[in-house]
Amino acid sequence: MTAPIIEAKSIKKAFKKTEVLKGIDFRIYEGEVIALVGENGAGKSTLIKIINNLTRADDGHIQLFGQAPDAKEVRNRVGVMLQENIVLHRMKVKEMLELAGSYYAEPLTSTEIIDMMNLDDLADKKVTELSGGQKRKVNFALSLVGNPDVVFLDEPTASMDVKARKDLWEIVSYLKEQGKTIVVTSHYLEELENIASRILILQEGVIAFDGTLHELRKIRGEGTISFNTELSESLFNQLEGLVSLHHQSDYYSLITQNVNALLKQLIPYIDELKNITIQQTTLNHLLAYYKGENQS
Repeated sequence: MTAPIIEAKSIKKAFKKTEVLKGIDFRIYEGEVIALVGENGAGKSTLIKIINNLTRADDGHIQLFGQAPDAKEVRNRVGVMLQENIVLHRMKVKEMLELAGSYYAEPLTSTEIIDMMNLDDLADKKVTELSGGQKRKVNFALSLVGNPDVVFLDEPTASMDVKARKDLWEIVSYLKEQGKTIVVTSHYLEELENIASRILILQEGVIAFDGTLHELRKIRGEGTISFNTELSESLFNQLEGLVSLHHQSDYYSLITQNVNALLKQLIPYIDELKNITIQQTTLNHLLAYYKGENQS
């Protein structure tokens, strides 16, 4: 196997007395699209900042391209879009892109990045005049202006409207086709399902899962049966093949490895089940149940 582009060993980080990262280990290889997922406060943004030398780890070791994160060669090959938008006052979008490009050895021209990102209508506007979604779009462009080999995207579609989100993921797909390595976090987990080649679940300070969505479904359940009912939860807890159950008010979601087998067991109660839906288990479902199952 080829050498990893990114390697993390025993990364630890605490803020005051709270341990956020308790020993993170992983390797990322060229061309992978990594979905880094976890609950709010799990440490995803902190980990991205540590990898990019924007926050120091308390312990552990990070390498990118076999070098320390602060090496000049590394910085020339990495693009980062953080949750916090970069805004320079009194500067127009095009000027900001040109300034950012000047820090890289082989950047895209402002014309190339404006065309790629469809920023023609924003190019001559001051960054401070843009909406939240437009600022995110510009910050995405800033992460790509250096023509990086590795791109980190932390909640890239926050504040974006539906069309802007769709456009961004089309560009990410294009970058994937080019063989770029991408690490991305998003609260919109459905956006990650078709783009990610691998999923890292950050849970309680450690990597609780590292693998593909297919592998996660094999462990946590392939299908979800959802319905409304006034029946007691105790009727469903002992069903054969039930991987996990979520119950809120009169709404139930049952995750199973065998949808047909579970449906047959529900037949005696069918008249009391309403709004039945059956679907392949989503990343959102899997992550929602992961913490509870991990603690059981």
